[in-house]
Amino acid sequence: MKIISYSLFGYGKGKHESCFEFDSYLRGLMLNVRLARLLYPDWVVRIHMDDATFEAYRRFWSNLKCVQIVRCPDAPLTKAMLWRMLPVFDPSVTAVICRDLDSPLTYREAQAVYQWMESPKQAHAINDSISHCIPMLGGMVGFKTEFFTDYTGFENWEQMVGVMEGYERKGADQDFLNRFIYPCFSNTGHSSIMHHYFLGYQPKSLDGCYTCSCREAHV
Repeated sequence: MKIISYSLFGYGKGKHESCFEFDSYLRGLMLNVRLARLLYPDWVVRIHMDDATFEAYRRFWSNLKCVQIVRCPDAPLTKAMLWRMLPVFDPSVTAVICRDLDSPLTYREAQAVYQWMESPKQAHAINDSISHCIPMLGGMVGFKTEFFTDYTGFENWEQMVGVMEGYERKGADQDFLNRFIYPCFSNTGHSSIMHHYFLGYQPKSLDGCYTCSCREAHV
């Protein structure tokens, strides 16, 4: 099973600084569920959410048969964002891509994912904006699961996220990815990452790292 992984949380809580209102993420979810059926017909959408969000829309989730719902205990802002990484430890999952609810899936992105899936590379990263100034963005990464533990040393999600603190701060999830995950796949002599570059950060000298410089590709 291949998973498109999302986090949805914070129903009834105040809007975090520089984040959208909760309803905007709910609308984004419904748009992406439809886009996933078109762009990723053989993938499954999995939504990780806190209890408050689940209970607020319990009837709606029960009627939304085309997605999988995973309930998670409350967590700080960016730790909840890292719920998207839970499927890498699910033995029924072969690959997972982590995505943002406020960012619509695109044809160009899907083509990049399919190219990665046909390769032997174990990790995937996309940079597609001038604001993407780091190698791994929380909602633009993917992993094949079979050798994730071999590459990272992490046996489960709790152990993985436990290597750092400060998840109350926005951006901490991406700090985690770039400090503790990216080096595991990009180090010289051990690299297994396909990096699609359109705009933003461009890797220069990563051993075995695939870089796409097709800036003018159309969506």
